[in-house]
Amino acid sequence: MTEASPVADDGPIPHRPGTVQPIGSVSDAAEEIVASGLDELDRTLGGGLTGASVTLIGGEPGVGKSTLLLQVAGGAARSGRRVLYVSAEESAAQLRRRAN
Repeated sequence: MTEASPVADDGPIPHRPGTVQPIGSVSDAAEEIVASGLDELDRTLGGGLTGASVTLIGGEPGVGKSTLLLQVAGGAARSGRRVLYVSAEESAAQLRRRAN
């Protein structure tokens, strides 16, 4: 096991790239979990959304992915959080209609 030299990290994830550590020594206390506002989604995600992470939601067309995520984004925005909604398939007008 080789210890890498410390690397400055200004991001929210406290780690040093290239280091190896036993899983038992990793603390999960520093990681904030944010409830999505939807109990079943939070249960599926292990309690909610975590900062500095990407959560990919996939499924067949028409199953409600956009509607689900617009509900989560709306709840987050109403609680004062900043939201970035990225869609590769729907236009801004389609998302706006779905959000209303």
